[in-house]
Amino acid sequence: NRSDSLTQIPDRSRIRPRLHAGSCSVTYCGAGEHLFIVSRHGQSHYRLETTGVPLGCSTDLEYDPAVQVPLAPGDILLLLTDGFREAHNSNNELFGEDCIINVVAAHQHESASDIFNSMRNAIQEFTGDMQQHDDMTGIVVKVLND
Repeated sequence: NRSDSLTQIPDRSRIRPRLHAGSCSVTYCGAGEHLFIVSRHGQSHYRLETTGVPLGCSTDLEYDPAVQVPLAPGDILLLLTDGFREAHNSNNELFGEDCIINVVAAHQHESASDIFNSMRNAIQEFTGDMQQHDDMTGIVVKVLND
């Protein structure tokens, strides 16, 4: 069972973004993946950099302390695996981070669910019938007004 194996990984080496409603922030430790983009009202984008090597490379790695990022109403946080930006079309072109940012900006006034579905639709349109060789796992979080 995969969830059982995840609970056995030492706390210091788990990827665990935490949303803090009281302080309106997210704390994360990115082990290898670095495509966490915060969209500030569709105007600017921040790439939350990785804080360690990919999970599973070694059993005795220590990771830097988690990083806390403040969030504000209208911010959009994406937690996406590299399968999104590495999706490719028949010309072997990658969908890329710029396309991800463009999709989020174009749909910033929609719900988190609609933004995610728009991302999937844009990737499907871009890739056409090309078979993808990586998973596309993601979460979209949109900070709402009180």
